[in-house]
Amino acid sequence: MERTPIERTSKLYEYWIFLQVYLELRKMGFNLPDGGHGIESIIDKTHFKLCSGGELRLTGDHELYGYKGRTIEIKINYEKRIGTDESSLLPDIFLEFERFSKKILILDAKYRNYDQQGLDWYQDDIEKTAYHKYKLLETESTAGQWTPIEGIEDLRKNIAASFIIHSHPDFQRFLDYGSGGHANEYGAVPLVPEEPIYNPTPLKRLIKMFLRMQLRIFDVCWSEAHPKPVRAEKVGNKTNGNNSWEGEYRCPVCNNRWWVNHCGHWCKGDGVRVLKITFSDPTDNFFDFDEELRMGEKQVLKCSNCNHGYVKNY
Repeated sequence: MERTPIERTSKLYEYWIFLQVYLELRKMGFNLPDGGHGIESIIDKTHFKLCSGGELRLTGDHELYGYKGRTIEIKINYEKRIGTDESSLLPDIFLEFERFSKKILILDAKYRNYDQQGLDWYQDDIEKTAYHKYKLLETESTAGQWTPIEGIEDLRKNIAASFIIHSHPDFQRFLDYGSGGHANEYGAVPLVPEEPIYNPTPLKRLIKMFLRMQLRIFDVCWSEAHPKPVRAEKVGNKTNGNNSWEGEYRCPVCNNRWWVNHCGHWCKGDGVRVLKITFSDPTDNFFDFDEELRMGEKQVLKCSNCNHGYVKNY
């Protein structure tokens, strides 16, 4: 025991974030597959640490995530190496979601106090680490030039989003779901381990956002009004002029509703169907409000890609 190494605080924070992500996915209806092993299978019990390269597998509940006979399979990797030479990357948490296609979410834990380190650190964490390093899979030269890692083009195409999870206890200034022109593909959210500041909502919302925006999971309600997720009902759609949507969904248990559409403004015609979603429950919302534009009493949200405003409630 005397020779057991003590990890630095930043490494312990990585372990804690990995555990929080795993637990949130379990709560959302992703279970260990038959014969699967839990998180204890990737713990080095001699040195009390997570094993670099360790992998866990989860399977989505068929009643929630089943579609055309298939469900969502998730691989959660700790420090999965990307690349093979000196320019390789080692993201903290590498999540592969697969049903009919593969989408990857990369999370990098940063033990930070941005009041001490400065706003530039926060901006660099988002732009350099979340965007260039892990969304685009690039490395930075000493001259500040970013170069794509070679030989991983197929992997790069599957990286759907990359986010920083940091420990700074300010849920206003340092919270970014990538809704300000970044199409919800990269940003940063806080998750502070200390009580009473601990608040898992940003992480919960980030995972739900990824499932909705990247995997197009619209028919599941993860509201905390019920102890388990519930399969939602698609109750209609409307395609009448500008006031239209592709699908309206309702939870049969809590009556929560949300409306799904795609941006028909500046995003139209660019080959990407950028989603716009409005929620009856404001705690579900991850889009930015347009503070300068209102339509009567209705608040206006902004498309996460083009920043064009749209009415919150139909």
